[in-house]
Amino acid sequence: QVCPFEFSLDLYLFCDFSILDYNYAFDPKVYLQRAYLSSHHLTLLVDEAHNLIDRARSMYSASLNYSDIQYLKNYMAKKHQGVYKSLIAIEDLCIKIHYDLENSPYIVSHEPPVALATLIERFIFMMQKYLNDSEEAIEESALQIYFDCVSFMRIYEFYRESYRTYIVNQEQDLMIKMFCIDPSSLLEEFYKQSQAVIFFSATLLPIQYFYRILGGSQGDLKLYYDSPFPNENRLVLIGDDVHTRYQQRVYSYELICKYIQIIQESKVGNYLIFFSSYEYLEQVYQKFVALYPEVVTFKQNSQMTNEDKQIFLERFKQSLTHSQVFFSVLGGMFSEGIDFKGEQLIGTIIVGVGLPQLNLERDLIKDYFEKVGYDYAYKYPGMNKVLQAAGRVIRSVDDYGVIVLLDDRYNSVSYQKMYPNEWKNMKITRISSFKSDLHEFWRKKQ
Repeated sequence: QVCPFEFSLDLYLFCDFSILDYNYAFDPKVYLQRAYLSSHHLTLLVDEAHNLIDRARSMYSASLNYSDIQYLKNYMAKKHQGVYKSLIAIEDLCIKIHYDLENSPYIVSHEPPVALATLIERFIFMMQKYLNDSEEAIEESALQIYFDCVSFMRIYEFYRESYRTYIVNQEQDLMIKMFCIDPSSLLEEFYKQSQAVIFFSATLLPIQYFYRILGGSQGDLKLYYDSPFPNENRLVLIGDDVHTRYQQRVYSYELICKYIQIIQESKVGNYLIFFSSYEYLEQVYQKFVALYPEVVTFKQNSQMTNEDKQIFLERFKQSLTHSQVFFSVLGGMFSEGIDFKGEQLIGTIIVGVGLPQLNLERDLIKDYFEKVGYDYAYKYPGMNKVLQAAGRVIRSVDDYGVIVLLDDRYNSVSYQKMYPNEWKNMKITRISSFKSDLHEFWRKKQ
């Protein structure tokens, strides 16, 4: 008869060490208040800290959809006139905004949505009155919209210079969002309530970027540890004859296929090929199976269930008489957080530099940070995905394998500055020398 979740919260007070999701430590809507209010000195160990930037932006942002307001208005029409009228007022404002968007795909403002917030505040007041007075059960989807409005107002209270409000048409719908560009000052409020906060990850590069966005203060320690794995067990190659910029991709398919064919032929084993998008993956995959139908291939798709994921991963554990090539997506479920032990994975090819797709939010980040804006919005997040994917190959001191980076940009000074120390012996390759480079590496491993 006891709620397991509430029971786990009570048990927290008796624990020396607890493992939690980020939101229990940093989300202003659901953080574990008793952790910060207890008399114990709190230390936060933040694992995979490279993920906290986007998670924090999400936790400190909030949005509302016009379609949800319409749905709730219709649902409440015969239930409570006060709630109904408050939703009509919100709907009227949304209609006015919709007219303003007729000649523009979006509107961006440095100011909080004051008029909307005033109306939502009225709605919340009326809705709370209805929920307190009514014994009638309310539909879960309708209740969720009410909670979304409460969350919207909670985030509204945090609005500051590092926020932007944007309104955009989304498939005949209207979305209004308060977007947190720089979460550092909000994260700092939680740090101040802790005796220590330690961030760690294998890919906190470049460290200045993470230090800035995650709210580092003067005097904080920044420590870099070299990889404990032998450098000679890792071959890092840059194929700078491949050009993967969007306009040039169509000309890269056949060359990428040749690289894949050569690597899988160089030594029997499993190889992961990463692409920046499902579209790019699909185009190269179709080309590859047409050119080399005899090669065993598998590909990730965008609708994979947990069962599909397990089946995909089980194939890495099979004993092999021939190579297997797995086509996957950077930043997806197979590019981080998975240990391929021993010879389960002996090589990867990463196609492109992993830049996030161009969108409004990324451009808002770019504009906000000005001189370093492009790096903060696109280059560094992209390179972090590359480093994570490359890290799947070597997982222990006994592992060995090949990491191939296909894009001419990898050979530029700006990218070389972001490489970990263990990549200092990387080589430039071309399709003409690729086979011999692989042969030389595998010959030393026999």
